[in-house]
Amino acid sequence: MKKFLNIFFIAIVLCGGIIGITHACSSNQIDIGNGNCENTKFTITTTNLNAGDEFNFYMSASGTFYVDCGDGGTLSGTGVTNNTITRNDTTEALYTCTYSTAGAKTIKMAGLATGYCTGENYPAIRLFSGDINYGANSMISSGTEIYIHQISGSIGAIFPTLTNPVYGTGQPSFYMAFRNFINVDCEIPVGFFDGVYGQQRSMMFYSLFNGSKFTGNIPSRLFSQITMLSVWGFGYAFGGCDHLSGEIPGDLFENLTGVLNWGDYALFGMFFGCSGLSGYIPPSLFAGLIANGLPYTTNMMGQVFYNTNLATTCPTGYHQYITGYEDDWGARVSCEPNTINITWEDATPESVAANNAGSCTYGGTINTPAVAPSKRGYVFTGWSFDVGSN
Repeated sequence: MKKFLNIFFIAIVLCGGIIGITHACSSNQIDIGNGNCENTKFTITTTNLNAGDEFNFYMSASGTFYVDCGDGGTLSGTGVTNNTITRNDTTEALYTCTYSTAGAKTIKMAGLATGYCTGENYPAIRLFSGDINYGANSMISSGTEIYIHQISGSIGAIFPTLTNPVYGTGQPSFYMAFRNFINVDCEIPVGFFDGVYGQQRSMMFYSLFNGSKFTGNIPSRLFSQITMLSVWGFGYAFGGCDHLSGEIPGDLFENLTGVLNWGDYALFGMFFGCSGLSGYIPPSLFAGLIANGLPYTTNMMGQVFYNTNLATTCPTGYHQYITGYEDDWGARVSCEPNTINITWEDATPESVAANNAGSCTYGGTINTPAVAPSKRGYVFTGWSFDVGSN
């Protein structure tokens, strides 16, 4: 009986070892070998490919990255071992998924960058395979970007802002990175650049989605973590994106407060040709710049809304919100409501030391409390700005 039990115990141990070795990754993970899995951060779905087709992408970043090319796909390039890319330098390198079978492929990416190339024209990653030195309005698609059908996830999760983010190796560039996706059929993912923050490097988002056919709305807070603009920082970022629709989100630049000394052309032509956008320019879109004295550099706002169908007059119940940049916008207007309702978050008496209710005309002044509120962070409540048809 003892002998039988020993044999039975050994069988259990061996079985447990076998189960561990044959562990499979889930559908939202990348198998990097030896039973190890990495969670997918960014996904590309291609159009139908033929057996033997190649899908190319480029990287100018150091770090360890994981790429699953999908069914029938094999990854090749500098520093590649199976599904893992190991890079100790930031020189731009080409990576290729080659397919032995036909069909639409799902390419999964993960990993984390540790450094970036400081050259202006070398993005951390680019899926645009054409000549990146073409002019901003060029619609030439000569590479595998034409195979991209959908994208999801966050590219900022793989290529976030690191330390020393301006002219050091800590700020990624996405120069022309997602340009001319002419067969894409999806919205720009929410949170696509989460983790990318602070001051821009030169041409950081230049021609970012230029010529791409993304559909739907521009996501709220897409660039909300950027605080300072640089030269050509968002130049032509959405140029020619005529499949985008809806209104421009007012919180697109939620924390933008200024422009660096080299901020010429920082927003030049950003929405040029986005004919599907509707509504007016949100008054909060550039609120941080306006609050800090309208910093102005050469053509910073030039042609931002040219060749769009944004409103040239404000709708009933709204008046024009003056920013100081109107001459650069081709008669497009920013609007705000005629009536603004304000309520107190905290109704303690000290917060309304002067009057509990009242109104004033647009541009007028509300009575100042005799004693300034001692608490901070009030949201005004109980006041109404009645401006009629102003």
